[in-house]
Amino acid sequence: MIWGTNVRSGVYKQLDFSSDSWTCWVQWGPEASVAAFRGTEISNNHLLVDNHWLKRALLKAEPGDVVQFSGMLVEYENPASGFKRGSSIRRDDSGNGACETVFLDDFSVIKKANSGWRLLYSIAKWMSILSFIAVVILMFIAPIQRHWRAH
Repeated sequence: MIWGTNVRSGVYKQLDFSSDSWTCWVQWGPEASVAAFRGTEISNNHLLVDNHWLKRALLKAEPGDVVQFSGMLVEYENPASGFKRGSSIRRDDSGNGACETVFLDDFSVIKKANSGWRLLYSIAKWMSILSFIAVVILMFIAPIQRHWRAH
């Protein structure tokens, strides 16, 4: 998640974000203003829930959405594997270890990003699926017509 100057300045539009299982990555090209990017205004959040409704709200969030959440910074451990994850408790840290592990008590999407494009994508996806199904059905039920001309 990014916030503050990274959002207000619009520098995030010049950056490419990606993530793997545990890490958030930021890459910028030659045109990006690296000086405008604040490493202390980004974090990789590990969000934990035990509530069905919070889980549903969380899973509706998509990249670029503006979200709001609250909860407690926590540590957790898997006794079977010995894996343990903590949480940063500072806001002036950056890099590896600056992530927060939050046990959520509230989560909401304040504003959906790119809603028009997402709607268009959804319509196009379903139209493609329905068109494919229609073509397959028509291949089996349409009569085969042969036009022969005798000479």
